[in-house]
Amino acid sequence: MSSNDQTRNPMNAMFEMQRNAIQQSQQMMQQGIDMQQRMTESMMRNNLSSGHNAQRQGTELARNWMDAYFRTLGTMFGRGDASEVSESLREQFEEFNDAQDDAWDSFEDSLDQAMDAYEDLNESQKELIDRSFNSFFEMQRETGERVADAAEQMERQAQESQSTTGSSSSSSSTSSSGSSSSS
Repeated sequence: MSSNDQTRNPMNAMFEMQRNAIQQSQQMMQQGIDMQQRMTESMMRNNLSSGHNAQRQGTELARNWMDAYFRTLGTMFGRGDASEVSESLREQFEEFNDAQDDAWDSFEDSLDQAMDAYEDLNESQKELIDRSFNSFFEMQRETGERVADAAEQMERQAQESQSTTGSSSSSSSTSSSGSSSSS
């Protein structure tokens, strides 16, 4: 839009300002969706990692406690060699740790799938927002054109009215002066 158009029709400038403000709103909505997705994924991954670490530490604590408990029992009851019990306990905890790792891997795979679905949902939402804004922009453009056309038509009519009023004024003043001289 040229500055001449804006000078001739201030409505064009208003429509342009409105369009710019709405485009900024559209961009902010898109950025908000992206930020929400990043925060959700980060939070989920951090919580999953924290949960895995906490469970791993809890399991290690339980293993150490049970190992110390069985050694103490062995010492108290004269079975000073608790290596057989300790070895059995270590094997059981290793099996548990393997099962635990498999479960956490499964959780992580599920999280990856969930995050992929969440990303797809966000992309659909952003596309919907884009389509909605594009429809609005098209409607606003059409309205702006109609307003500009109506303004131009009114301006032409005003000019035509002035030119017909100006010519009828001069002809009526001529006929008035002609009728006074004939009397």
